[in-house]
Amino acid sequence: TYQTDLCGAMIDELEKRYQSTGRLDICFDTKIESCDLNTMTLTLDASAQDEIKKQQSSKRYDLIVGSDGVNSVVREAIQACHPGFQW
Repeated sequence: TYQTDLCGAMIDELEKRYQSTGRLDICFDTKIESCDLNTMTLTLDASAQDEIKKQQSSKRYDLIVGSDGVNSVVREAIQACHPGFQW
């Protein structure tokens, strides 16, 4: 299974289940400045080129999947809250 196929299948399933609920917001090419696991809030990069992203500089979440690599802001937040977390 290729990673792109898996990602595509997950997005398809999420959209099928949650698109009509207004609870689904999938963001690509969005830099996260900070992630607060206690308040379940993300702060997004305010310098985004997309005007909509500029307006949404802070977002609350139920679930976040951080797939931004080795220097992940999400991973840092998890490690800060759970010192035993190993990746």
